[in-house]
Amino acid sequence: MPKLPSTQTQTGNSVPLYVLASDISSLRGPTGPTGATGPGGSGSIGPTGPQGPTGTNGTNGVTGPTGPNGTNGVTGPQGPTGPTGTNGTNGVTGPQGPAGTSSSFFTYRADNGTTPASGHITWSNFGSQTTSTYIRVNHIDQAGIDIDIFLNLINQGDELIIQDANVSGNFQTWLVSGPPIPNTGSGYVQYPITLTSSGGVSNFANNHQIILALITSGPQGPAGPTGPTGLSISWLAGGSYSNPNVLVPLATNTLITSQSIVTTTSTAKILILATFEGTTIAAGTIFMTIGRSTLPPTAATTINLANGVSPLTNAINGNGLSMWGSGFNTSRFTAYASVVDTPGAPGTYYYSVWAYDTAAITSTASELTNLTVLQVLS
Repeated sequence: MPKLPSTQTQTGNSVPLYVLASDISSLRGPTGPTGATGPGGSGSIGPTGPQGPTGTNGTNGVTGPTGPNGTNGVTGPQGPTGPTGTNGTNGVTGPQGPAGTSSSFFTYRADNGTTPASGHITWSNFGSQTTSTYIRVNHIDQAGIDIDIFLNLINQGDELIIQDANVSGNFQTWLVSGPPIPNTGSGYVQYPITLTSSGGVSNFANNHQIILALITSGPQGPAGPTGPTGLSISWLAGGSYSNPNVLVPLATNTLITSQSIVTTTSTAKILILATFEGTTIAAGTIFMTIGRSTLPPTAATTINLANGVSPLTNAINGNGLSMWGSGFNTSRFTAYASVVDTPGAPGTYYYSVWAYDTAAITSTASELTNLTVLQVLS
C-alpha cells in the first residue's frame, strides 16, 4: 500500500512525515460541519440527441356529424327510345253497322200521260199522285243526259223523292216496294212504289219542273260471329208456407215442406233458396238442410242426410253438398240455406226443407218456411 506524505513540524526544520493509509482512521478526527454551498456552475447546453423511434398509432377518433346534402346535379340527357312492344290481341268484333246510303238527283218535269216523254216522269194516277202504285221515269233527264245506269241501281227497299224544283216544302217520298222493271227498249224504268210521306202541294201540275232524288242502300255486310249463348231463368216451383206448425222432435230429421220440378236437359242447374223460422220455449240449436230425391220425400228417403253433423253433409243425396243455418234463443230462431244443384239427367226431382233438433227442445215448431226453386238454363 502506498504511503501518503504528511508534514511534521520540528523546530527549525521541516521534515516530510509519512503515515500509512491504514492508520488514517486512527488519526482522523470527528466530521466537521457542512460548509456553505459554493456558487453554481453554468455549463453550456449539450448537442441535441438522436430522434427516438416512431410511437404506435393511436385509436380512431369518433365519426364526425354528416355534412349537408350537396346540390342536385343537372338533369342528364334523355335516354334512347326503347324497343316497340308486341302488338296487343285483337278486340272483339263490333256490332254490325247500318247499311250505307248514297243519293243523286236529276231534273225532270211532270207528265200527265202514260208513257213519259224525254225528261219527264209519269204517275199511275196523275190526278191523285200520292195514291199511285207506280211511276215511270224516262232515262233521259231535262239536261239531256242519259242516266239509265243510275236508274238501274235502284232496288226494292230504296227510296225515291220527287220535289218541286222551286219549293222544297212540296215533295213526295216513295219506297220502292217491288223489283223495278228496267228499260229494255221502252225508254223508261218503272218502279212499284208505296208513299211514305209528302208535304205542301204534293200534286204537281203537268210539265211542272221537279227534281228526282235517288237514295240507294249499300249491300248488307256479312253476318258477324255468333255471340255466346245467354242464360235464361225459368220459375219452376216455390212459395211461402205460413205457419206449417211442424214439430221437430229431438235428433230426428223432420220434413217441413217440399216442391217437385221437371228438368229437360242434363246441363240444367237448379237454384234452391230456403228460409226456416221457428219458435221454442227452451234454448237450443236447430239445423236446416235442403234435400233432393227422385221420389216424394218421406222419413225413409232421408238416409243420406247426416243427423246432427255441423255442417250437415250429403244435404243433397249423394252429391256431398253442405249447407246449414242455425240460431237460438228461448223464443225464436231463423235458419237459411241455398244451393245450386246439377241433377245431371232430365227427370222429376223433389227438393225439400228439413229441420234437425240437436238439443232436448220438446216444443220446437216451424212458424214460417219459404222454399224457392229456380231452373237456370244454359
